[in-house]
Amino acid sequence: MWEYFWKTFAILFIAVGPIENAAIYAGLAHDYTKKELRTMAYRACLIAGGVLVVFTIAGNYILALINIQLFALQVGGGILLMILAIQTVMSDSSSSISGQAHKDLTVFPLAMPLIAGPATITQSTLLYGAVQGEFFKQMSVLVGIFVLMVISYILLRLAGVVTRLLGAKGAEMFARVLGILLAALAADLILQGIANSGLLR
Repeated sequence: MWEYFWKTFAILFIAVGPIENAAIYAGLAHDYTKKELRTMAYRACLIAGGVLVVFTIAGNYILALINIQLFALQVGGGILLMILAIQTVMSDSSSSISGQAHKDLTVFPLAMPLIAGPATITQSTLLYGAVQGEFFKQMSVLVGIFVLMVISYILLRLAGVVTRLLGAKGAEMFARVLGILLAALAADLILQGIANSGLLR
């Protein structure tokens, strides 16, 4: 069981990318208050964890029910992230990337597709499905998701500390640089989705 847990945890850790997510979060929410950062981080991890658990257990059935392929999630999520990345890089420096009023980043892009993205949903579904009938191994996948949500929350909370240390101008510059990173992540998601669709074969 423990061997499968650590294998599962390593795969999901790479798929979730909690360190990269915290860096992107720091850039996107560089001018939010401590309370806003804390609330969004907590809710995002709660929602992402719930989505991952549901899709891990019943992902294939849900997608089949609504006739959606996983590669479509990758392409769709990538396009939405690309739009956000463009807004981040090209935004007017006189206002925040979300405009004068802060937008709630909890569901998009934090919970989905940054934490519970197509790659994570795919991997968790495959890992859980590969050990059908083996209760403890299936539980190890779910426990791994829980541990990753805790780690993600801790790192997201630390993102606020980073932005405060950088200051207003430094945080703004940091946000634009990470916007480019976000664009690269979005492009990678789109390309993976196209590749998985079989259109290029």
